[in-house]
Amino acid sequence: FRQFGEQRLDPHTATRLHRAHLAYFVQVAWEEGVGYLDRLEDPEPDPFLVERDNIRAAMQWALAEHDVDACARLARAFVDRNNIQLDPEYEEFLTEAASHPAASGETVAFAATMTGYGTRGDFRAGLELARRAVAIDPDEPWTWFALGLQMLLTQGPSAEAASTMERAVKLAAPESPSFRALVHGMTAAAAGGVDSSLAAAHIRHVEELLRAGLS
Repeated sequence: FRQFGEQRLDPHTATRLHRAHLAYFVQVAWEEGVGYLDRLEDPEPDPFLVERDNIRAAMQWALAEHDVDACARLARAFVDRNNIQLDPEYEEFLTEAASHPAASGETVAFAATMTGYGTRGDFRAGLELARRAVAIDPDEPWTWFALGLQMLLTQGPSAEAASTMERAVKLAAPESPSFRALVHGMTAAAAGGVDSSLAAAHIRHVEELLRAGLS
């Protein structure tokens, strides 16, 4: 029905409706995805399943329009909702969104994470993307997390990877306990075998977050 309607509309009206559709379903994805792991209950029905076709259409339109903000919001929603385990379609979206010259550091960081940790498993390409992400936005915790993760994946535990992860910990917002737990855990992994006391300290932070109610 949507395709039939597009064929019947004049270009100006079709573009206006496309943009309204994009704005609405970016918001649907954002509200469902961002902070997903911090919520105790999974809503029914799941908008990511019910509205999959509409969210897919929003992805395509965001890329076609070079809408950097929409791409960034969708990217954040996908990564939060899927806990850095995306299906290939979302990974392809992140890769294309990150290739835009004006892409946000956060979007590039998500693409780096998926490139190295997702189905592609291209760790060195992920490392280069993560370095680009930090250069774009050194104040964004996801950029440092992506860089630390790619260092860990390509080089193994090291003081450099641990200190990079610690930058993400310092920048992570207190209202994002799931992300903070994730970064503390990865910092412990990065410090493992290099600095046992640092690793133990970050494990204690994870345990504190768990006791505080994160599950």
